Amino acid sequence: MKRRSKTTKKLAKSARQHQAKLINPETFYSSRPWCDIWLDKFSCQQLEFWVRINDLNSVNLLAQLEKAGFLRRVDENSDLPRFFPESSYYNDLKFILIGYKPPAPYALIPQRRVFHRPKFIRSCHRAWTSMRILHIFSASQILICSEISELVVLEFVYQMHKTNFLRLVEGCDAEILGSENIYQLVKNTGPSAPLICADGIVYDINTRTIYMTQY
Repeated sequence: MKRRSKTTKKLAKSARQHQAKLINPETFYSSRPWCDIWLDKFSCQQLEFWVRINDLNSVNLLAQLEKAGFLRRVDENSDLPRFFPESSYYNDLKFILIGYKPPAPYALIPQRRVFHRPKFIRSCHRAWTSMRILHIFSASQILICSEISELVVLEFVYQMHKTNFLRLVEGCDAEILGSENIYQLVKNTGPSAPLICADGIVYDINTRTIYMTQY
């Protein structure tokens, strides 16, 4: 019993230490640009966008916005990333709300844990490049051409179709061996792969546009 009690106390202490290292969400979202990002044209849909993406994907998005020239990093030595919006930010960034669209036949159920895999963004870029080359393709063709994880390919294709970057040309027929969904890239916006922020939410760095699907 004493040994179990000591083990329980150690686990509790470890949990408290881990929790202490986490960024408080209120602190994170009260820093720039979260606190003033939509001051001039706020809407409930934009608020919903920020709520639906977690802290890790938020940091990835911030990095992309910085790369696009919207944000300037400040407080380099701070554990909490802080950014200052450039003057063109509000005028150039576009926000598009997309209506619900049923998934393609036999499409996978979203696996959000895939978003957090190492090199996920780089893998998406390779898949995106293959899509731009092939124009019309199946998920297995993207897998072969890109040489990346099958889970990443399936998730990326699913999200691109959901946000209207892809159009379903031919649906999978379960009665035909080897049948697959065939897609066409209809929104070839540029060389950089759209960044998946959450299920049904992407940021296209090429056109400086955020796409968010409705539930």
